[in-house]
Amino acid sequence: MALNYLEALSEYFPGVEAYCTGDATDYTSLVFTKGSVTQADMDAAMLQGIKVAKIIEMSQACEAAIVNGFVSSALGVPKVYDSDRDSQMNLIGVAAMNSDYYYSVRDPDSMVKTYELHTAAQIKQVLADGAAIKLGHMSLFNDLRNQIYAMTTIEEVNAVTWPE
Repeated sequence: MALNYLEALSEYFPGVEAYCTGDATDYTSLVFTKGSVTQADMDAAMLQGIKVAKIIEMSQACEAAIVNGFVSSALGVPKVYDSDRDSQMNLIGVAAMNSDYYYSVRDPDSMVKTYELHTAAQIKQVLADGAAIKLGHMSLFNDLRNQIYAMTTIEEVNAVTWPE
């Protein structure tokens, strides 16, 4: 992403006015008509804005990973469990009942949903597996966020992606 100094000026320094005599990605093309901002200050503001946007992007990717389901082998074979917010709350409630329960699962190959009997111990294992996966996603987000905060170039920030 090329830095557009005119756009950055209006976004980060609204009291400063300028026009461009050439390429808006070249700071030296700016002619200030009201106030002024150094290139270093503009570059720093743009880097900070790009960091914030990337952290929001990573947060959304983390949220999507958390609610996109997870695999548990609590029944002895891998099954996919839903993990949207309602499903997370339902699983906590079923685990709190501490009794056998027919709980929804999906076949990992066909993704067909069925209800299979789980023992109380199996439900608790599903809950523990889901919590571990959720914590893994949240930990990854935290690590990426900290790395982004420490980055010093826009190229570094733009290279950060959420793993698939």
